[in-house]
Order: sequence, then C-alpha cells, then structure tokens
Amino acid sequence: MRHLGFLDGLEPFELPFSEPAVALACGRVDDHARELLAAERTGLDRMGDVRRREYSSGRRVARQALELLGIRDEAVTTHGRMPVWPSGIAGSITHSRMLALAMVARKRDVAGIGVDLEVELRVTEQLSRRVLLDRERERPVDADWRTMLFAAKEAVYKAVNPLVGEYLEFGDVEISASGAGGFRAATTRLRESTTVMQTGKGYFRRVEGHWLCVFLVPAAGFEADQS
Repeated sequence: MRHLGFLDGLEPFELPFSEPAVALACGRVDDHARELLAAERTGLDRMGDVRRREYSSGRRVARQALELLGIRDEAVTTHGRMPVWPSGIAGSITHSRMLALAMVARKRDVAGIGVDLEVELRVTEQLSRRVLLDRERERPVDADWRTMLFAAKEAVYKAVNPLVGEYLEFGDVEISASGAGGFRAATTRLRESTTVMQTGKGYFRRVEGHWLCVFLVPAAGFEADQS
C-alpha cells in the first residue's frame, strides 16, 4: 500500500508503480526551521538562507513521510550530507529551489530508496557531455532525456550508497531508460555495487515542472546478494 502526502496546496499525483509499500510526502520549499526537532538543528546556524530553506523543507517532508508510516516525532539527523533514518527505515530526500520531497519504507519491504527532483531542461548539451556516457547520449527516450538520465543517476547513487558504502561517479553508472517511464541501472565495470544495482528498478514522472526519479532496491534482492 502506498501512502501519499501533499502539502502547501500541491496537486496530488500518483506514483508510477504499485508495489512495494512506500510513503511519500512533497511540499514547497520555504523556511521551516521552526518546525525542526532539536536533533535536526545541528549546524543550522552555519547555513546560509538558501541552504536553511532547503534543509528545513527536506526534514519537514521527511518527518511527514515517516508519520504516514505511523512513526511520529522521530528526528531525521545527518551524517555528512546524508540523512540518518530511524532504525528499520530506508529513505531518501530530494529538493529543488521550489519543491522538497521524501520517500520512506520499512526495510522489510525495501532495502534502498533513492529519489531525485530536477527542473525540466536543466541539463544542457554541454553539461550532458560531463555527466552522461557517450552511449547514453546516443539513445534519447524523451525530448528532455538528458535531464531524465542525470536525475536517474542521482537517484541510483542515493539508493545504493547507503547499502554498499561505495562512492560512484556519473561515469560509473549506465542508465537504460524506456519510453514507458521506467529505467534500469548497471555499473560500467564490475564493482562492489554491481549486483545490488542490478536488482533495482527505476521510475520517471513529471511533477510541477520537474522530473521526479525514483530508484528502489527490493529487500529480497539485497538479502540474496548479502547471503
């Protein structure tokens, strides 16, 4: 079952998949620092205005998503720039300058989640030469395929890195997208994250002038890889 929460007058939207069970919350970016829990305020006084808005908006939707799973008043702290979720929870946060979104699930259902929001047409031809493989650039699947693939790589990294701990650059991940709104990911050479990444599946959809990319690593696939 999916649990969806939309804040600040956002038009509700459906996710492009039915399983597994996840919770999603999405809202507009603003200064929500007053809503942060004490444990989430570490480093807040060193943030500039833009970062403060983005960070506080991300934590706001993260806790809203957790509430949709029945988990209340649990702080989502930070290790480096990565969110630290309550025990037994997989999750991911993303934001643009306008929207913040979080998706969470119980680890018994999903091993890893990665989400990314990118403004449509963000990735230019010049930028695509830095972030996409030549063979990715040769097989467009949409008029804005450069941005879609960039967002997909970000989502893949967010899902896989917490599981494996391996740093991945853009050139380490190859995205194979379909016009049906789905994608798969693979490493460009054998590495620690190869098998875990191959068990995952990704999804695209448009949300208020953005591309939302979701990459999910199923619990069963990850457990099999670890056995």
